[in-house]
Amino acid sequence: MSRTPDIVLSPVVKRDSMMINSTIAAAQAKIEWLGTHLEKKELLTGFCDMNIESETFAIEKMIEFYKTHEKDWAMDRDTKKYFDEMIRIADNGKIKDHIYEKYNRLINYEQGAARKDDYIQFKIDKNISEDTNQILYKIFYKLE
Repeated sequence: MSRTPDIVLSPVVKRDSMMINSTIAAAQAKIEWLGTHLEKKELLTGFCDMNIESETFAIEKMIEFYKTHEKDWAMDRDTKKYFDEMIRIADNGKIKDHIYEKYNRLINYEQGAARKDDYIQFKIDKNISEDTNQILYKIFYKLE
C-alpha cells in the first residue's frame, strides 16, 4: 500500500482556484483524520471514506480555508454560492444532517433518519440548493 493516498478531484472543482484549493484542503484534512483514527487494514477496505466524523472534520477545515482565503482569488459565482450555503449549514449545526443526505443515508449516523424531515425543512427555509450535495473528491489507496 502506498503511504499517502491519491485524491481524485471532480471536474466541478476546477472552476476556480478557491474550489480547487479548498477541496484539496478538505481532502488533506480527511486524510489526516483517517490516518490518526483508523488502522491501516481499515483504510484498505475503502469504507473509511464513509465515516461521518472524518467528513465533518473535512467540511469544517474546508470552510475554515475558505474564510481564511476568501479575498485571495477571484471566485466564480457558483463557488461563492456554494460556500454561502455550506456556511449556513455549519452555522446552524447541520453538517452531519447534510452529510447524511449527501450520501443518501448510507453513512453511519444514528440520529440521521429521525432528523431527515427537519433537515429537508431547514434546506427550504435557508435556501440550501442541491449543489451542496456534489461529491467534490475521492480518496483512494493503491495496493502495491
